[in-house]
Amino acid sequence: MVQKLNKNRYLFWGFQTLTFIIMFVWNLMTPLYADDLEPSKYQNLGMILQQTKLDYFGWNGRIVGQTLFRILSVGDHQVVAMLNALAFVALVWLMYLLSLKRKGGQHNNLGYIILVLTTTLLIPDFGQTVLWKAGAGNYLWIGVLNLLFIYLFTSKTFLTTRKLSLTTFLQTLFFYSVALLAGIGNENTSGGTLILVLIYLGVLFCQKAPFVLNRSLAVVINLIGYLILVLSPAAKIRTLATFGKEYYDVPVIVRALKGLLKINETVMTTYLPLLAALVLLALLRYNTKKDRYLFAGLAWTLAGGAIIYALALSPMGQEGGRSFFGGIIYLIIGLFLLAPTGIQNTSSRRFAKQLCITVILMWSFLTLPAGFYDSFKSSQAINERYEKIKSQAKQARTNGKAIAVSSLTYEPMTKYSVNYHLMDITEDPAAWPNNLYNEHFDIPGVYLKR
Repeated sequence: MVQKLNKNRYLFWGFQTLTFIIMFVWNLMTPLYADDLEPSKYQNLGMILQQTKLDYFGWNGRIVGQTLFRILSVGDHQVVAMLNALAFVALVWLMYLLSLKRKGGQHNNLGYIILVLTTTLLIPDFGQTVLWKAGAGNYLWIGVLNLLFIYLFTSKTFLTTRKLSLTTFLQTLFFYSVALLAGIGNENTSGGTLILVLIYLGVLFCQKAPFVLNRSLAVVINLIGYLILVLSPAAKIRTLATFGKEYYDVPVIVRALKGLLKINETVMTTYLPLLAALVLLALLRYNTKKDRYLFAGLAWTLAGGAIIYALALSPMGQEGGRSFFGGIIYLIIGLFLLAPTGIQNTSSRRFAKQLCITVILMWSFLTLPAGFYDSFKSSQAINERYEKIKSQAKQARTNGKAIAVSSLTYEPMTKYSVNYHLMDITEDPAAWPNNLYNEHFDIPGVYLKR
C-alpha cells in the first residue's frame, strides 16, 4: 500500500501543484526591493535590451540574467509571481529528473517531497535568489537553463532520430539555443555545467559510443556562450570601481589563496552538514553497491565543488550567499544520486535512508515555518514604507523636496526574507539605493530620517 502511494502519479503531480501554489503565494506577497526598482524607467523591451548592452560593456556581463531580471521587475506582479513559481517548480523538477527519476524510472513521491524540502533548506539566501527579482533572474532562472541543457544533453530519448523533419529542426534549434543561453548565464554555474558535459562526453568516448554530432556542437556552442560571458569588459571595470587598481597589484596566487581560505571557512560554518552527508553517502554506496550512480553522484559533486571553489579567483563571493547558488544545487543533485532511495536489502542502507528522511523532516519543521513568517513580516514592513511614500508623493512633486522615511518596522532575521543582508536606504537622497526610488515612485528623492 505504501509503495503504491509512493509511486502514484496523481499524487506526484499533486505535490508539484502544491509546490507551485505555495511558491505563487510567497512570490505574490513579496514586493520589489532595491535593484528591482531600477527597471521601472524602461518603457519597452528595446530599452531593456539597450541597457543590457550597456551593462555588458560597462558593469555586468550577465546579459541573460540581467535581461530576465528586468523583465520580471517590470511585468505584472501576479503574472511574474506565477512565472517565478513555475521557475522554482521547474528547477526542482529538473533536479528530480537528473537524480531520483534516473535511478528509479517510476514516480517517487516521498523522494520528491524530500528533494523540495532539502532544496528549500539549502538554497543560499533563498529570499535573494528565488524571491528577489534581481536574484531570481540571475540565479533561479539561470539555474533552470543550465539544468535543462544538462538534461537534454544527457537524455537518451531527445534528438535520437537522424531523419530530417520540421520537428527535428525545431528541437535542434531549441537545444542549441538553450546551450548558448546556459553558457552566457553565470560565470560559476555555467562553468560547472561545462565540466559536467565534458565528463559525460569523456565517458561516452571511453565506452566507444557512436559519435553524436548534436552533442559535440552543443558543447562548442555552450563554450562560446561561456566565453562571451567571461570575456565581458564589464568584469574588470566593476572590479576596479569596487576595489580599486590595488586589487590587481596583489599576485593572483595570493588572491587565490586568500579566497580559498575564506571559502573553506564558509563551508565549515554553513555547509558542513551537507559536506558530511555527501562523504557518508558516497562511502556507503562505495562499500555496498558500486554502480553508475556512484560515479554520477561524484561527478555532480565535483562540478558543484568546482563552482564554489572557483570563487577563490573572484574578487567577491567567498563568504557564501548568492554566488554559492549553482554549486549548492549541483551538490544536492549529487547527494540524491548517492542516497539510498529505492527498496533496500541491507539494514545499513535502510537505516541511512530513514535517518536522512527523519533529519530533513525535523529540520524543515524547525526552520521553514519561521522562515516563511520572517519573509511575510519583512515584506509587510517594506510595503508599509512604500504606501507612506505613495501617500506623500504628490506633495513631494509639488514642493520638490525629498521624502523622509523611518527605518523599516521589522528587520529580517532569516535568509528567506527578500531584504535579508541587502542594503537599505541611507540619509543621502542621491546615494544608492535611494536614487532607485525616484523613477519608480516619480518623486524628487527619499532619505532615511534619524
